[in-house]
Amino acid sequence: MAAMLNFFVMFGLCLFPSISWGMDANDMLAKAERFRLPYTQARLEITLEHYQNQVINQTRRYRVYVQKNRRALLLFQNTGERGQKVLMVGKKHWLLSPKMRRPIRIKATHQVLEHISITELAMLPWEGVYAPSLINPAGTYQKKNAIKLKLKGNETAAYTQIVLWLSPETYAPMAADFYQADELLKHADFYLDTAQKQINNIDWQDKTNTQQHTQMQIQSVTPVVLADKYFKPMFLIRNGIPE
Repeated sequence: MAAMLNFFVMFGLCLFPSISWGMDANDMLAKAERFRLPYTQARLEITLEHYQNQVINQTRRYRVYVQKNRRALLLFQNTGERGQKVLMVGKKHWLLSPKMRRPIRIKATHQVLEHISITELAMLPWEGVYAPSLINPAGTYQKKNAIKLKLKGNETAAYTQIVLWLSPETYAPMAADFYQADELLKHADFYLDTAQKQINNIDWQDKTNTQQHTQMQIQSVTPVVLADKYFKPMFLIRNGIPE
């Protein structure tokens, strides 16, 4: 069995010469992460377009601050929703609103639009929460060469596992399946910008309801460091954040 596995790994290295001898699943995931978020601390402008039966029926805009130590702040930008926020600090998450006197604790699976959760919107790194392993170095995705990884989630992860397909040339994410236990909940296809340097569009498909999907458009990514005080829920609900 071990000899057969070694054969397939060697075969994959021949087919995909870009996979270096020293490259393991952790290295591949680290490279993939740079396409998801090129800066460790950044501000993202994101638009979600939700489709039902191939017809767009909802559009939402968000400003997202992603910071080190698994912290994120989501600001709702639509008219009628402005002032609402979601704060994420490690495995703790809060919903804040101008109408609330205190923040409300929510789960990582809390949805902002249909099947899109705060976890998807925040673009937090998979590293440190999901342990990667190499399934197939010489696989395919939609008839294109692809490296296939499995990411096993720890107790704080939103999903128990993610199956991830990467480009063998650059390690850019191509697609992913998201599981809770053995149930496939969502599928995502990733698209790069014209410079092929970062993801600027993600097509999220709800596998529990095949009639709907959501386009997540990442319109801009800017390196920004946000002061620590904005990641304290009581300070944030009393003082807000400069727009």
